[in-house]
Amino acid sequence: MMLFYSKQSKCIRQANVIYRRVVSQADKPAIYDVFRLEKTFRTNFSMLLVHMWLCLRRLKAERKEGVEFGQYVYEIYNHDLETRVSKAGVNLLLSKWMRELEKVFYGNIVAFDTAMLPEAKHDDLQNAIWKMYLLKMVHQSQMPLHYQLSWHSQDIFDENVFACH
Repeated sequence: MMLFYSKQSKCIRQANVIYRRVVSQADKPAIYDVFRLEKTFRTNFSMLLVHMWLCLRRLKAERKEGVEFGQYVYEIYNHDLETRVSKAGVNLLLSKWMRELEKVFYGNIVAFDTAMLPEAKHDDLQNAIWKMYLLKMVHQSQMPLHYQLSWHSQDIFDENVFACH
């Protein structure tokens, strides 16, 4: 019973609460409807990535304690992501997929953080987020066929989304 009240145990429970809130925001149907996104592993991963970045960025503002707490949230995210990848049917090469997804996660985090620097242009963050989606569509044609079939991204965007009115 004593370990239940330890600092680490409390942090893990609190991080689970925060992560569930991140997931609930990333899973809101409204955002998928507004941007006409099909709910696939790819789009869900991208939404989760953006929401995790927002959460970790906010925690980082709390200095050392926030960064330490953010590590707990990130570990829960990583475990959840591994479960999601496995549920998507990728049991072979799971560790390779996780390494690739981790590269994507950190690459986008750096791009988003850079877009938030004081010297960044006002639309850098918007461009970084759109680039995250568009590059995945472009690079999909270079993926092995079994990966392409699992991403289903060609129907995600419609030309009208990019039309200026």
